[in-house]
Amino acid sequence: MSTSAKTAKHRHTDHPDVLPAGVAQGVRDLLEDTPRVAHILGTFPTAVYLSVRESAGGAARTRVFALLTADAIRLPCGLVLGVPSSRICLPDLVNAGPVVLGGGALRLGPHTVTGARTLRTRMVVDGAPLAGQIAEAGARLRAIERARSGLPGLDLPGLLAPALRGRREAQRVSRELVGRGPGLTPAGDDVLAGFLVAATAFRLDTDMLLDAVLDRAIGRTPDLSAQLLRHAGAGEGLPQVQTLLTVLTAARPIGPALDAVLRIGHSSGYALASGVHAAAALAHNAARHRRTVRPSPSTGRRGS
Repeated sequence: MSTSAKTAKHRHTDHPDVLPAGVAQGVRDLLEDTPRVAHILGTFPTAVYLSVRESAGGAARTRVFALLTADAIRLPCGLVLGVPSSRICLPDLVNAGPVVLGGGALRLGPHTVTGARTLRTRMVVDGAPLAGQIAEAGARLRAIERARSGLPGLDLPGLLAPALRGRREAQRVSRELVGRGPGLTPAGDDVLAGFLVAATAFRLDTDMLLDAVLDRAIGRTPDLSAQLLRHAGAGEGLPQVQTLLTVLTAARPIGPALDAVLRIGHSSGYALASGVHAAAALAHNAARHRRTVRPSPSTGRRGS
């Protein structure tokens, strides 16, 4: 074995006892809650997915969080370490002993991950999406649809618009999309996550759709995907999505922001971007409708 190989092995296995991490705002409560045993759902070079059981409204549910390296996709349920995957081996870390979350830390055998700072994951936009930006994003997405989409041929704005207006339509859309496609985050869920987080940022009423989606998700989609849908419903998403939302409301080149989202996963990025685009189109139409519809004249004016 070469010296460089020995050095690399040493870097991967000799982890410090205390590891500071940024904590996504949506899981800060889990870190501060009563300590409980966490279960490993999946281990990858840049991410370990873990779950804990908790009671919500008298019913037990699974909550998922992720331990992420600095070069991982920054999920809104993540604890993000300050080192990249080239300098730390997450499988070794989580296999070092019992995994316990709570009391202000994540404990992995002899190692402790502490919450050094809170990471903002809630999407914020100033202004409404612009027609030209929406059109360009839509054209770019259509150009790569066949190669990247796990849900080809769907008119997403047409499918999702009724789901914001009626409970029955919201349930129909949830049956159409929740859990559709393979993987830890199926394409249908990614579309819904992109749509929910963007619609919330653009101040569309997603309450009925979110209720239907979360009800449908129980037992029908992976726990990680269900958790990300809950975060999306609270307006929490990825930094790449935040940049895309910002660009959709400004006269700036849309290509770099859209490409950054498209690079997420194999088809997840396309599905996320498609959901964001659908929400932007509906938000633009709603704003245009408000501008063109005049308020009804008051029937109680004096002298009438």
